[in-house]
Amino acid sequence: MIATFWFLIKSVLFVIAVTWLLSLGGHITIDFAGYSLSMPFGIFILSAILMIWILSVIGRFLAIILGTPQQLLGHSEIANHKKGMQALAYGLSAVAAGDARMAQYYAGRTTRFLTHDFGLSDLLTGLTQRLNGHDKAAHQSFLKLMNQPETSVLGLKALLQTALDKNDIRYARILATRAYNQNPKQPWVIEQLYNLELRHKNYDSALVLLDRLVRYSDLTKTEIKDEKAIIYMAQGNIEKAYKYDPYSLPIGLMIIGKWIENNKRRKAMNAIKKLWIDNPHPKLIDFWIQCAPKKVMNNPLAMVSWAENLYRLNADNPASALYAGQTILRLGQKDQASRFIKTAMDGYPTMDCARVMHQLDPMGGWMDNIANLKQDQTWVCEKTGRINPKWMPVSLDGYFNSVVWDYPDAHNASNLNQFSIDSLVS
Repeated sequence: MIATFWFLIKSVLFVIAVTWLLSLGGHITIDFAGYSLSMPFGIFILSAILMIWILSVIGRFLAIILGTPQQLLGHSEIANHKKGMQALAYGLSAVAAGDARMAQYYAGRTTRFLTHDFGLSDLLTGLTQRLNGHDKAAHQSFLKLMNQPETSVLGLKALLQTALDKNDIRYARILATRAYNQNPKQPWVIEQLYNLELRHKNYDSALVLLDRLVRYSDLTKTEIKDEKAIIYMAQGNIEKAYKYDPYSLPIGLMIIGKWIENNKRRKAMNAIKKLWIDNPHPKLIDFWIQCAPKKVMNNPLAMVSWAENLYRLNADNPASALYAGQTILRLGQKDQASRFIKTAMDGYPTMDCARVMHQLDPMGGWMDNIANLKQDQTWVCEKTGRINPKWMPVSLDGYFNSVVWDYPDAHNASNLNQFSIDSLVS
């Protein structure tokens, strides 16, 4: 009803306008090339308006005809973009699930449909190639990713992770340095370069980066002090290392030996007690024996009591009993030693326990099942579970401050450098 009423109003207004134009007086004469055209002024105005409307209609019609292919192309691009984004999502999910076949399929669809993707197709392609074991192709995809400003950091991180997985430490350090120059406040960048500087034994540079980690990471002050202590020890500055971490077993073993050489017996004994409570070590009890008073050293039974004094500081630890028993056995006190070794055997039966029991009781069959017993404490990398022949600041697997005195069974080997989407975005 309203629409009809509005149409009637417009019609009336149109008729009034036309009538008004026709009522205008005067004529217009147009002379052109010997021809003369004369018409009333009102009809001239109406003709002009009609001509403009006709030209407008023709223009719109031409625009529709000429713009149709572009519109169709635009709709096609929208549809392809949607397909490409969907393929990208499915492809990344396939990579996360470890489905190499589906990842390859969706990577192809992403490349086909997603044209302006700011490197996302290169990311999926690289991850897929990596999943399929095609390292060279993956490297090329990650290089493309790195060379685009929007995804430079992502490409760098992917290349860095690949270099670390392949143990290409030299190339990894180059990449980490570039990442650090671009993102000097990113904790993961600082940490990666810090670890690589340590593996290259560039300890001065590592100390500078460690101070930056205090500002830009969630490392605690205690963790920072522990790291600094090992760096100073690696540099040979044992006294400074001990000030930073007096509870470190490797630092303690090093400095206690020096104190005993310099007749700082009381200082050495206090350090031995402190370390024994947390982590017994056979060298600690050897140092303890060296610190015994002269009147005790000349009395075998008194030496047994001296060794037992240290054992009591950590009597619940089977290793404490084992090391005390071995020491007492070396002092020639078999009966006393047997008591400690049996305690160790009951608490945590290891190969060394069986060997010592065999010395005490050769006919007891202690060596019959030695292969089934647990391994003894040793220097082991807590990251990989690999046994190291001695303590070292960087483990045989290249991890700094990861070698601890412990049972190997407590540190199962793990795939620390598993490459995944999470490793790139975390």
